[in-house]
Amino acid sequence: MLRKILAFVMCVVMLCGTGLVANAEAAENQVQPRYNYTNIITATLANSDGKALCAGSVTGYNGTTTKIAMTITLQKKTLLWWSDVQVWSRTTYTYYNDASYTKSVESGTHRVKVVATVYSGSNSETVDCISKTYDF
Repeated sequence: MLRKILAFVMCVVMLCGTGLVANAEAAENQVQPRYNYTNIITATLANSDGKALCAGSVTGYNGTTTKIAMTITLQKKTLLWWSDVQVWSRTTYTYYNDASYTKSVESGTHRVKVVATVYSGSNSETVDCISKTYDF
């Protein structure tokens, strides 16, 4: 009886393992775009002479993307959450939008969050990106 149970368990384990491998291979072979109108989005935070250098960049597709409304938000970590320190907005009517700003900051851990609404005519998608943290 113990052999039958052990054999059954081994069969189930082998079948489950085979299914997982097959699904993983199928997922690797599928190529799906992440966004329809956005190619690249970046958020960067750096130290520029003791000030926070906050930068964001969004690149769409030439001939497809018609407008990019971007906000760059400098955030500071306070206890368990992030508080907004400064928000900048910039809109372009092309397939590319980038901007950088500097801000004096208090000591602590900061990051930059970039949120953009990317348009193709009247259709749009919202994308976001968060920089690595930086301790000032």
